[in-house]
Amino acid sequence: MQTTSSKSNAENLNAELNKLLKRQVGLTKALSTCNKEFLENQNKINALILKRINAKIVKTKVSENILNDTQIGKLLGVSKSTLYRLRRDEGLPHHKVKKKITYKRNEVEEWQRNRNRQN
Repeated sequence: MQTTSSKSNAENLNAELNKLLKRQVGLTKALSTCNKEFLENQNKINALILKRINAKIVKTKVSENILNDTQIGKLLGVSKSTLYRLRRDEGLPHHKVKKKITYKRNEVEEWQRNRNRQN
């Protein structure tokens, strides 16, 4: 037979154990919620990083294909005054926005191939 003090001691231990188990369940739920929020946040971060990377790739591709007078002059091996003459007299493809002249690399390369075939 258990004595009153050992019975009381066992009840205290059971009460403490139940209290700790309830706390453990609460902490597990909280941890689960934090994990879910952490993963959602990480997915948002990853999506934004991909957008930034894609934007840089597109920007790089566009800037590599659109050239100014200096860049196209180097590509063709001619001076700026010759570029003017080629635009005016020989149909060098170019685009003028306000006062800025730009060239699309693929258009100029095609123009050059056609010009070489004719000569």
